[in-house]
Amino acid sequence: MLTKIKTKTELEKQRKKNNIVLGVILISLMLFSSLGYAFFSGDSNTSKKKYNNFNFIESNGLWATEVGNRVFYFTYLPQEVDNISIKGTYNLQDYSEKPIYFINTNEAIGEILRTLGDYVLRYQEACLENCTNENIPQKTCEDNLIIFKDSQDLSSSSQEIATEVYKDKNCIYITGDFIKASDAFLYKLLGIIK
Repeated sequence: MLTKIKTKTELEKQRKKNNIVLGVILISLMLFSSLGYAFFSGDSNTSKKKYNNFNFIESNGLWATEVGNRVFYFTYLPQEVDNISIKGTYNLQDYSEKPIYFINTNEAIGEILRTLGDYVLRYQEACLENCTNENIPQKTCEDNLIIFKDSQDLSSSSQEIATEVYKDKNCIYITGDFIKASDAFLYKLLGIIK
């Protein structure tokens, strides 16, 4: 099969036509991808809540709020923990550049360190007097201790432990649902819960 020989002007015309078609395709692709991103990438499931003039936004399963130009993350909203008994006076400066010790370590430590980790000098597992493990330092309530008390710490194992936070000197006792109680403690410490 023979092909027709094209003149220079015909070739130039064909090239311009192809460039215009390609340009229209590229512009359309860019336009539709931008519109698709605008409509479908916005997280329509993002929840927003307000509590005591603090705005909370759900982010990756956590609730974020800004306090003093810093963003803090929590598992529970203040509304979900404001019925937890919190006894004592709490101040963030009590932990600033000081070590913090944990007794009965568990998953709630991550909750606390997500907030206090940048403030404390260091953190470490410890025991409260009468240590049986020589690798763990013995501390008293003169040190910054956070003690997680579970049902094993009660005199009667049939007794249900209430979710609460209370303070004795520099010892913070967290009982019951450790994550909820830790969030309640942190909200009180940051002044979100009054």
